[in-house]
Amino acid sequence: MDYFNSNQKGKRSQFEIGSSYNSFTACGHLALPPAMSVGQPHENRLVEEIAQKKFRYEKIFEEQAVELRKDPVNCELAYQRVSRATNTAKPGQQWMPKPSEKAAYMEHMDNICKKVPTSLDDRMEISFAAYAAIMCIVMVDIAEQDSEVQIQIMKRYTELKYSLSGSPYCGLAHISLPLHSQEMVQHMMPTHQASPRFLTPPTPPIPLTMPVNCTRRRITAEDLKTLQRKPFQLVDKQFIIHPNDSERDGGKLLCQIVGVSMSKAEGTWYQVQFEGSGSIEMSAQEMTEVFTDSLLLGPANYRDGFGTEASGTDGISRLLATTGLKE
Repeated sequence: MDYFNSNQKGKRSQFEIGSSYNSFTACGHLALPPAMSVGQPHENRLVEEIAQKKFRYEKIFEEQAVELRKDPVNCELAYQRVSRATNTAKPGQQWMPKPSEKAAYMEHMDNICKKVPTSLDDRMEISFAAYAAIMCIVMVDIAEQDSEVQIQIMKRYTELKYSLSGSPYCGLAHISLPLHSQEMVQHMMPTHQASPRFLTPPTPPIPLTMPVNCTRRRITAEDLKTLQRKPFQLVDKQFIIHPNDSERDGGKLLCQIVGVSMSKAEGTWYQVQFEGSGSIEMSAQEMTEVFTDSLLLGPANYRDGFGTEASGTDGISRLLATTGLKE
């Protein structure tokens, strides 16, 4: 069966970031944080399984990228050769296998990832397969979960990334896989040692208080893009995530943006505190997907990016915004 030419499109997840740790041994034996508790036992197992699986394939990708970055010229040539192969999973493609084909698709990618590379082309092929597996996990496995479980998966995955501190792959704690082919090859190019986006790791759970008698505004993807042109104005903003879903589940999921980090290399990242959980990092794209159709608490005026000031040109913010860094 041809797993590379399907036109089937998968549902997009709210989180597009990169795994089963037990079968990955290149990093040696790492002391991972204990599995988190999120509710029912089956939910605990599901969250742990998906987070570990994403974590594993992102480590495989980064293991190959470490070697490819040592030879940037031949790395790009290998990228061009492998990406032209008809049976290669293309980075950034937006199709996914049909549900009935997912197991065979993932098995195929996993077999490629288990290869012992003997050339840059082999390493590039493994990178492509790891990336394809991650996209399948994100756009199929995670996308079919409700928003609260998706957030728990993201939180557990963040814990796993930070558990690498001090290991040969500690830089993994500060990367998120790119979603487009040009960004993917740029991600493999030599870079300075990765440094934390925020000065502190994700914070422990702290109480969040919803303002009394505050206004609420449902926000759209376009609203969020406008807000993200001046990202520091989002700090301290509070949101209710997917109020219809959360109210149906018996509560309201409150969160607050507590930090922003910007760079030309990595774009804009947000540190988001969730009620009853620690904080996690989100890219601008993830923010858009998670917060669209949610409620913004507090007054909406020009300082929030909804008024006339937001239409002006802010050259630095536009340069640093994630949307300006995509191909």
